[in-house]
Amino acid sequence: ALPLAKVQSIVVETLQSASLFNSIEESSKHPNFPEFLIASSKIAQRDMELTIDAPILISNCLKYSLEETLLSDSHVLEVLQESDALKSIITTLITDFEAGKFPTGKEEKFNEVWKGYVKSLGGAIGLKGKSLFHPLRLALTGRMSGPDVGDQIRLLWLSKGIVKDTIVMSLQERFERLKSFDVLEA
Repeated sequence: ALPLAKVQSIVVETLQSASLFNSIEESSKHPNFPEFLIASSKIAQRDMELTIDAPILISNCLKYSLEETLLSDSHVLEVLQESDALKSIITTLITDFEAGKFPTGKEEKFNEVWKGYVKSLGGAIGLKGKSLFHPLRLALTGRMSGPDVGDQIRLLWLSKGIVKDTIVMSLQERFERLKSFDVLEA
């Protein structure tokens, strides 16, 4: 694997050439830019095979492709067969988000907060392992695979003011979509 510093320069260059930044001058001055660069570089470093993969990997984390995934990913059927689990997770996520209990990525020690939240969520609805993680990933990221869900949520928060709004689907927008999502119709 490439050293993180090399990946960071690749990420800046490829995100800039893919026109993901508001403007590199504005984005690089944003207070969250250093942390955004580290977080996005770690995501790219983990899965990047070619340098041109970086903007795709990062933009996939910032987009929300639930409808596309439902139509195109054969693994989604496994999650939908457990529609009660998916429905319980979605309902609890929405309730927690509206009550301000859902970790949004801005928390000081986000990784610890996120892990505690997921453990608590699983305990509250009686799910663990892939019965918890697969529907949780689908609901929050709109995908069946990819980087750690917590890493993606943190990246979403850090991307505000750095990445073009037209590329990012915020948590608020994701939860609005989940409110209208009907598990039985999927």
